Amino acid sequence: MGQLTKAFIAFATDNEGRMPWNLSPQDRENHYGNNYLECVPAFLHIPQMKDEIGTPKILLSPCDPEAQAANEIAQLNWKTYHTPLNRLIDCRAVSYRIARGSGDTSHSELALITTRNVSRYDLVGAEFVTDRYEGMAGYDDSRGGVSSMDGSVQGVDSQALRDKERIHKELSVSTEIFGCCPKPLPAGGCCGRPPKEPSWPDTFQLNLAGAAGIAPMTCSA
Repeated sequence: MGQLTKAFIAFATDNEGRMPWNLSPQDRENHYGNNYLECVPAFLHIPQMKDEIGTPKILLSPCDPEAQAANEIAQLNWKTYHTPLNRLIDCRAVSYRIARGSGDTSHSELALITTRNVSRYDLVGAEFVTDRYEGMAGYDDSRGGVSSMDGSVQGVDSQALRDKERIHKELSVSTEIFGCCPKPLPAGGCCGRPPKEPSWPDTFQLNLAGAAGIAPMTCSA
């Protein structure tokens, strides 16, 4: 999470303090072409963000073994992902979600990234969960991770989400959390079309064989 947080902050530093979802109309066209989508996969694969990220390995939390197989496939396909052409990563390969906030770096205490195990895509009322699809096996109940605009990263409980909710409300900024699909859904379905990838049985074969060379994970914030 720390490396991904640094990547977003670095992007903003080069773009007048603005995050990928808060660019000027001209800059938006420069980064997205005609394919502006507000969802995690689209933000990750505008060219400058992709350069900042460098490798899909940093999109995988050590606390998220459920995402490891999909992330190995993403490593094989990384060069093909390109938001302007709507070629986007499978969201199952990504352990994190992104808070809209103010869309810039002007408030250091705002939430920037959360682990994907949030109960809803809004800080208002959100909790970290374990017993649903969103759950991450490396976290106990009501635990997850949050990073802030100042670059800090914490392993926290759901109370930290309440604290971030309060801060966002006090500053009158959005509490929305971006997920895998934009709202409203585009005509083509969810968020982009990933490159042709092996079927899920093949994916797990790759996982067992260690095709991407990922070592066993140790969970940490």
